[in-house]
Amino acid sequence: MVMWYNSRWKAYFRVFLLFFIVLVLVWLALKAGIFWMEKTLSEQDDVLSWQNAQLQSYNEFTGFVKLQAVKELEGNYSEDIPWSTHIQKVIAMLGDIKNLDMSQDETLVLSDFNVSLDKLSVRGKVSNLLLLYYTSAEKGMTSLIDRFKKLDFISDMRIKNYTKNKDTGFFSFVLEANVNKDGK
Repeated sequence: MVMWYNSRWKAYFRVFLLFFIVLVLVWLALKAGIFWMEKTLSEQDDVLSWQNAQLQSYNEFTGFVKLQAVKELEGNYSEDIPWSTHIQKVIAMLGDIKNLDMSQDETLVLSDFNVSLDKLSVRGKVSNLLLLYYTSAEKGMTSLIDRFKKLDFISDMRIKNYTKNKDTGFFSFVLEANVNKDGK
């Protein structure tokens, strides 16, 4: 009887020893898993802080802030008008006008450029009305009217009147146009 009693306790001891070893292995596996997870989280926190620093440096650039403002404006009106494209076209056209090689007799000055959701207007003065209306491919001349006609988002362009300043000899004008809602 003593032998049966010892072997039953030995069996219990072996089962509990096996259970204890399994518990220790599970505990070690959990500790290793927690260690690797904390290491991975630490690495991802480092990457996140580096990316936040990069984003902060981008936010400090003036051009980036302006780009974000244009994108926000375009996001608000993206269904109606792609403003960033229109603005780039207007800026390119005005840059071309600025870089024109005009003689001293020919002068074109633009000012008070206004754009709203439905109207575009620009004030200006010219020394010769040909600068407003005359286009010649042979001479490499493009009139102001034709330059504005190339902007695909405006229509119904007009110069209602112009006045000649007797002192300077310049013609003052206001060019107005409607902005197309669909951008075409």
